[in-house]
Amino acid sequence: MFKLLRLQSFRVTIVVLLALAFSCLGRDGFRTTEHTAAYLAQVVGEIDLIEGLPPKVGEPLGDPHAVAIVSLGREAAPYLVERITDNSSSLVVYGFQYKLGDLALALLNEIYRPRSWPFPDNSRLLPRKHGDFRDYVDFVNSPGGRQELKEHWMRFIQGK
Repeated sequence: MFKLLRLQSFRVTIVVLLALAFSCLGRDGFRTTEHTAAYLAQVVGEIDLIEGLPPKVGEPLGDPHAVAIVSLGREAAPYLVERITDNSSSLVVYGFQYKLGDLALALLNEIYRPRSWPFPDNSRLLPRKHGDFRDYVDFVNSPGGRQELKEHWMRFIQGK
């Protein structure tokens, strides 16, 4: 009888441990923690404190504010998408003065790693005039450019 109770207790322990482990997994199978909207807004709101980003997606992030935002994963996406239209200057300069909207886009790319850039759904391409980053800068500075980019990203994150 004692062995039977011990075996059942062991099984219960295993079931509880598995339940706890899987309760931390999101729909996409990645570990997730539910953060409050206020916390997400606060962390993403510190985007203006980012002092640098690596020039390529996938390279290690060195800035602690960028790391904090990316560590929120897809929970941060709606807040970042809202910032795409933010034309305020940032502290980052790589070939051009990044706007906060450019940083938001860079962080979204870091989180989602879409197949195409800057439009994640590959439904539109940038007009090619220079063949380099200036095409992007020209587009986002054109009337409605940032808004169009924001709309594409909103549809993209809602579809995933």
